[in-house]
Amino acid sequence: MKTAYQIAFEEMKESGEDVLLVPCALISSPAYRALNTNEYRALTCINLALGPDHINEGLSVTHTDFEQGGVNHKRVASTLRVLEALRIIDIIRSPGMPNLYRLAFLPRSPTADDASDEYLKFTLVEAKAIAKAHRLRGNGFCPTR
Repeated sequence: MKTAYQIAFEEMKESGEDVLLVPCALISSPAYRALNTNEYRALTCINLALGPDHINEGLSVTHTDFEQGGVNHKRVASTLRVLEALRIIDIIRSPGMPNLYRLAFLPRSPTADDASDEYLKFTLVEAKAIAKAHRLRGNGFCPTR
């Protein structure tokens, strides 16, 4: 049986259009509602990095890409911390290399079934508190994890 993602991917391929695939469960989740404008924009930048093959692993998005996508240049790091803390993205860090990203809510490839819905575990109060703490972390405040 095909997943909803696999069906949507096949329909997108047939139509020849590129689309952003975001599950309705994410859009209606407390974690998503806790995001601010910079965080929505960063999420869109990472989603756009998928490309036509929709291989969701090691997506390269630079600081400049985030800025060009409308993320305030002073808020890129805190924005990514929030998205990671709310389990919406995974950040792959390698010393001396640029960070790479993975959209946790999508499978690693159209044929895989490894998407995560950990973002659903938060209540709105928890999600807002996590987001606030990770936004402040870059301002000299360091919340405990």
